[in-house]
Amino acid sequence: MAVTAHFLDLQGKHQSRLLALRRQLGCHSGENLAVTLGQVVREWKIEDRVGTVISDNASSNYSCLLNYRDLDAEMGPADVRVRRMRCYGHILNLVARAFLYGEDFEAFEAESQKGPVGKLHNVVKFIRSSPQRCELFKRISRENDEAQEYLLASESTAELEVVMNNDTRWNSTYLMISRALVKQGDIRAFLVHPEVEKWLPEADMLKGDDWRLLTEIKHILEPFYLQTMRTQGWGSEGGNGRLWEVMTGMEYLLEHLEDRKLFYHVVPDEAAGENTNSQVELARGRPDRNRQIPARFRDCEMDIHPRKSMQNSLPSRGSGQCDDGSGKPSGSSAVDDMGKDHRRYLRLSIITAWQKLNEYYTKLGESPLFAASIILNPSLGMSYLEVNWASEEQLVWVRDAKIGLSDYLDRWYRCNRPVD
Repeated sequence: MAVTAHFLDLQGKHQSRLLALRRQLGCHSGENLAVTLGQVVREWKIEDRVGTVISDNASSNYSCLLNYRDLDAEMGPADVRVRRMRCYGHILNLVARAFLYGEDFEAFEAESQKGPVGKLHNVVKFIRSSPQRCELFKRISRENDEAQEYLLASESTAELEVVMNNDTRWNSTYLMISRALVKQGDIRAFLVHPEVEKWLPEADMLKGDDWRLLTEIKHILEPFYLQTMRTQGWGSEGGNGRLWEVMTGMEYLLEHLEDRKLFYHVVPDEAAGENTNSQVELARGRPDRNRQIPARFRDCEMDIHPRKSMQNSLPSRGSGQCDDGSGKPSGSSAVDDMGKDHRRYLRLSIITAWQKLNEYYTKLGESPLFAASIILNPSLGMSYLEVNWASEEQLVWVRDAKIGLSDYLDRWYRCNRPVD
C-alpha cells in the first residue's frame, strides 16, 4: 500500500510526500487495508489532520474508510462519504474500458478480437514478434517515405514503429490506434507484401471499413486520453489536476459521448437484437440522462457548456474534424460509408461508456466538495453555478451547494466560540 500526503506547508505552499510503501499482508479486504492505513496515520501522528482520502473506486477502499472512526470518533458513515474523493484517473480508465470491452469483459473481448481493434492488435503483434518482419516493415516505411516527393510541412514518419497495447492500460489501445492511423499507408503496404500474405491469416487483414472504424474509435477516445494527461500531474496555474476539473471534465465527456452517438442514428433493421433500454435511448436521439449534483436532485437536468479554461486540453468536436490526414471529415459522411455491424458496435460501445460515466458523475453528489471546488475557484465562483444552473429547478442546486459548503465548514473547520 502506497500512502501519499498532500498538504500545505508553513509557507502555504502545496507539498506532496510519500509517507509509506507497505507490503499488504493477507487479502485486500477493507478491514486489512484499514489496519495498514491506520498504522501509517498513527506513526506520523496526523490522526486529526486528515481532510479527505483519494483512492480508486474499489469497494474495499470504501469499507476501509468506514474504519476511520477508529482514528476519529466524531466521524460517521455520512462524514466518510463526504471525505472520500474518487480518483478521476481511475474513473476515466473504467469508462474507456467500458467503451472498449463492455461490462462483460470476457465475452466482449472475445467478440472484439474479431473486430478492427483485435485485428490491429494481431497485426502489430505479428510485426513486432519477429526481427525480420520488423525490418521488412521499416524498409517498406522508408520506401513509402522516399516516394513522397513533397514533404514541406510534415516530418518523416518512416522511423516510427507500431505500438503494442496491453490489458492493464486502456490508453495503450488508444496509442496503438493513434500510431496505426499515422502509419496507415505503411501498414497497408506491409499487408499486401507477398511474404506477409503468406503467413498472416486472412481474418486479420485490415480492410477499408476497419480503418474507418478505427478512426472513429480514436476520435471518441481522444478526449479521455487528453483528460488523463491533463489531470495526472501536480496541480499548477489553477489547473492540471485541481478538484474543480473533475465536475467540468465529466460534464464535457458526457456531452461528448452524446454528440458522437448522434452520428450513429438508429436504422430500424439494425436495432434488431439490441436490448430494450438501448433501443429506447437510441430512439430518443441520445441516452436518457439525469446528471445529479447532489444526489437528491435526480429529476433535474442541467445545461452543460464547454469550459473556456478547459479548451486547451480538449479537442474540437465539430463535424468537420478530420481523420488521419485524408481531409475527410469524421462525421456523418464517414459513418454512412460504414457497415451496419460497425455502426451498431459503436452505438452500443458509446452507450455503455456513457452509462458508466454517468454512474460516477451521479456519485459526485455524495460530497459537497466537488461543487465547493467550483465555488472557491476565483475564475468560476458562485456566478458559474448561477449562470449554468439558471432554471427554476436548478436554482435549488445553487442553494444546496451553498448550504453544503457552509455546513461542511461549520462542522469541521470553524471554531466554536462561546456566545456573549
